[in-house]
Amino acid sequence: MSGVDAAIGAVALRDAALGAVGGPAGREIPGFATLVAGAALAALAVPSLRRVAHRARMAEQRMRAAEQRIRSERIRRYAAARERVRAAAP
Repeated sequence: MSGVDAAIGAVALRDAALGAVGGPAGREIPGFATLVAGAALAALAVPSLRRVAHRARMAEQRMRAAEQRIRSERIRRYAAARERVRAAAP
């Protein structure tokens, strides 16, 4: 695909979006094409952003669970060591 083909495609897509979304009055509104393009990009990006956020939450939960397991094991070892010291004391 050449740059000319891409430009023609972009213009055709812009005209289709303006005509389908805003009708004839949409062309007269300043910034309307930018708004429509932003909305289209947001619609494409939202599912990916949701997946990223979900994975981040799951990773955080796994990290918290691992941290809790490590903390519990450390507390258990310290308590056992303390009991051994108390039992060895006269």
